[in-house]
Amino acid sequence: MTWPATATVARYLANIYDKTGVWNRAEAVNWANEHLGAQRPRVSRRRRPAGPRSHQGMARARLSPGT
Repeated sequence: MTWPATATVARYLANIYDKTGVWNRAEAVNWANEHLGAQRPRVSRRRRPAGPRSHQGMARARLSPGT
């Protein structure tokens, strides 16, 4: 999978800012809320898996080779 270059993304954002009359991402978000009825994304409230977990065990699992 290829990703667009940083300069390409910056140019796309600049074009969007010009067309909407905003100066930065925060203003773009406010513009979208006002004009498009955009809503904040919902935060998933999934439950954690059952069973005790220690921070040491999780760190050990992250550092173990072969994963």
